[in-house]
Amino acid sequence: MKRIKKENFSKLVPESGFTYFQNGITIFLDKQKGAYIDFEKVKEPVLVITGSEDKMVHPNIARATAKKYKNATLSIIEGSDHMYEAPKYRSKTVEAIDKMVNK
Repeated sequence: MKRIKKENFSKLVPESGFTYFQNGITIFLDKQKGAYIDFEKVKEPVLVITGSEDKMVHPNIARATAKKYKNATLSIIEGSDHMYEAPKYRSKTVEAIDKMVNK
């Protein structure tokens, strides 16, 4: 189990407030809409993770992001800030991933 958690964690790509900035700025700079996401076409499962105490990307933004996808799971790591993948909350983060993957 520990090996599986380690393998799953090594594949994680946590998003950040900078990603939201990049997405927002593309509205003005990306005239050809190369970064456009057609949420209706995304059929694969999407996991949106946030910390309940996140001040960089407020949990309401994570909720709104999850609502855009048909097949999204929102996981709010209780007590965590933006660093939900840090050692203190890593097991809860991996648990959320395992739960979604094994649905």
